[in-house]
Amino acid sequence: SGEDVYRSLWAQVNALLPEGALDGFSRFTVFTDGLDETLAYVSPLDDTGTRWELAVDPADAGELDWFTETVLHEYTHYLTLNDTQADYGAPESGARYCEEGMVARSGSYLDDFYHTFWTDYLHDRLANPDSYGFYLRHQADFVTDYASTDPSEDIAESFTYFVLWDAPEGDAVWEEKLNFFYRYPELVEFRTQARALADQRAEAPGGPGAERPLLPGEGVGQGQLVGVEAQAAQRAGGRAVVPVSRHGAAQLAQVGADLVLAPGVDVHLQQGVLPP
Repeated sequence: SGEDVYRSLWAQVNALLPEGALDGFSRFTVFTDGLDETLAYVSPLDDTGTRWELAVDPADAGELDWFTETVLHEYTHYLTLNDTQADYGAPESGARYCEEGMVARSGSYLDDFYHTFWTDYLHDRLANPDSYGFYLRHQADFVTDYASTDPSEDIAESFTYFVLWDAPEGDAVWEEKLNFFYRYPELVEFRTQARALADQRAEAPGGPGAERPLLPGEGVGQGQLVGVEAQAAQRAGGRAVVPVSRHGAAQLAQVGADLVLAPGVDVHLQQGVLPP
């Protein structure tokens, strides 16, 4: 039934994240844009970044590696853009990382990441946001090509593989970015708990084995995309995937459902996705 699908998807997300990680979410949306397109997104539900929405496409939830990477990537947007990390509606500041309508707080994960890795070439990136040349000029700096989009996507990709991979021992900039998170004890603890959950799933009867994603420079090219949102292109004959708008702020047609998955979390269904 539809309710069984909702519960299964919610449980699948919960199984990836440490206890309490979803406390900031008050809406769970089930949507679809077809097979091998957008798997998941997050979006703030208010103008302060206090309460958030998590959306998952059941059509793409069956590929565990892709699902895991995407959920971690999208969760990082929440982790770095919630109300404890960013000020919404604040005047833009030349001293802090800014996006339209948002200013990262001083000392936040995103602002520290920006000042550590991006101050020398943000203007180069913004000069031609659609150019693949920026990534090619700085390929050793990014864990995936999608990470070169902007600081928000870079920190999301980097944190994803900080959690999933062993600590890198080289001195490439992309490795420094993964090791950046070790300066925060709470993020190290998140990683420890998430990896323990992954080990439990792998050891369970019938549990999946872990396949290492491609490292930077391994088979990466303009026609062979690598990255959380871009991996679907490899499953669709190299066709480029257009993700939902920044941080998943797309508005989808939804209808309510009287189903409680967790206290304070309501459930929405994109009309026509699943049976009631």
